[in-house]
Amino acid sequence: PQNLNWITSYLQLHLAEPITVADMARRARLSPSRFAAAFRQNFGCAPHQYLLHLRIAHAQELLSGEISTEEVARLTGFGDVHH
Repeated sequence: PQNLNWITSYLQLHLAEPITVADMARRARLSPSRFAAAFRQNFGCAPHQYLLHLRIAHAQELLSGEISTEEVARLTGFGDVHH
């Protein structure tokens, strides 16, 4: 099985950036379909779901502080505060 443990750190460091499954697959040197299958096998969910979970968790942490919702959206990779 493909070792993808590095991807969690990569995603944490790049939450504010637009990241696609194709981007992740390219970094892992796999096709998008093979990457998605390996990711699901390693982490139990689709790559996009995992990234969304990380973004939401980080947004929740930031919202407990004194940062504006617009800034939280920007820092967590959401298009706007409505997302």
